[in-house]
Amino acid sequence: MILENLDRFKLSTTKAAVTSFAGLPMVLGMGRSLGLQEALDALPLKERERGYSPAESIFTLMGLIQAGGVALDDISLLQSDEGLRALWGTVPASNTLGEMLRRFRGTTVYQLGEVIGQAAVQVIRAKGLKRVTLDIDALMVESQKADALMNYEGQWGYCPVMVSCAELKMPVAGLFRPGNASPMANLAGLLERVIEVLNLEFPTLEILVRSDSAGYQAKVVRVCEEAKVHFTITARKDAAVLETMRLIPKKA
Repeated sequence: MILENLDRFKLSTTKAAVTSFAGLPMVLGMGRSLGLQEALDALPLKERERGYSPAESIFTLMGLIQAGGVALDDISLLQSDEGLRALWGTVPASNTLGEMLRRFRGTTVYQLGEVIGQAAVQVIRAKGLKRVTLDIDALMVESQKADALMNYEGQWGYCPVMVSCAELKMPVAGLFRPGNASPMANLAGLLERVIEVLNLEFPTLEILVRSDSAGYQAKVVRVCEEAKVHFTITARKDAAVLETMRLIPKKA
């Protein structure tokens, strides 16, 4: 601890509104600059004219997650923060957010995925990337909800799979799955959809795909080869794999 020159520090109080969540409005501003507000408001989630728009509710959920919230009731921390409200605006209540979430259907989730994909496309274009690395991986979201299922490791929850862009450190697409879903399920179809969008938007973009052993399957390899993208997939070193490795010419 530095103890020198402590007499030079002056402490005082202020009535100005301050916040420890000052970074959240920057995330909100970035979302708006990407056109997410218009895209989110187009989702079929609003039943009447009055009240919060879908974008306002979804942006609030985004801020709640970024702030470390784990339940809708945690929104009270943001609501009680005068400094944040001055920057962010009115914060919806937890029951309002819950009502909005209950309006989600399978088609709505799919449409939200399209919004995420288009946001990634805009960021890739803004950054002028010539090459992207797509990481595909499943993750476990633990939950005690009634419809949560147990995975092969004995954890209860959900097992979504994500495709992320390593250069941007952001998701490009995802698929929500039950907790007992196989880590290998749905990878090929999700990856194929992402590559198709990127090739359509950026015909000259170089794409590299990376996957752990869940991607070690014929469907994923076929998608990569047919799309002519570079790929690296982790494989278990069983006897067949080791024998195949020995047959590869040293010059290859």
